Amino acid sequence: DNIGEPLENAKKENVRKASEQKPSSLSEKQNDSEVDLDELAAEEEKRLRYKEALEWRNLYLQKIEALKLPENPLDMLIHELGGVHKVAELTGRKGRLVKSSNGKVSYKLRGESNGLSLERQNIFEKEAFMSGLKRVAILSEAASSGISLQADKRVENQQRRVHI
Repeated sequence: DNIGEPLENAKKENVRKASEQKPSSLSEKQNDSEVDLDELAAEEEKRLRYKEALEWRNLYLQKIEALKLPENPLDMLIHELGGVHKVAELTGRKGRLVKSSNGKVSYKLRGESNGLSLERQNIFEKEAFMSGLKRVAILSEAASSGISLQADKRVENQQRRVHI
């Protein structure tokens, strides 16, 4: 249903995990009075491996940040039709990718702005459409059961509907 969300979530999870990871730390010498050349060489090898691992981690993080993931089709449609303030979304999605006026895309939970649960969020969106606050409604199969968006005489918005 939501192609971009798993990719975006995977990207965020990889960045989080990689940022938290540090190569295994160097061991400390137990007895400073004895100098073992083999041990010194092993410690130097560990230092070099640690430095190389940090460089690889930083390169990995840069590549993840540079990824240009495709936009989710549903989020793109909402944006093109006026954005989340003009389009009622009645779906089973927990969140969506929202594009700001400067073109930056960020992941937002659907009930984030009003603190509603997912179930209440769909009802809120339906009411916004039925009252005319939002002129467009996008309905997925996940949220369609029991929902009517007809121009009922009991609702404020009596405008003709076009269902696609």
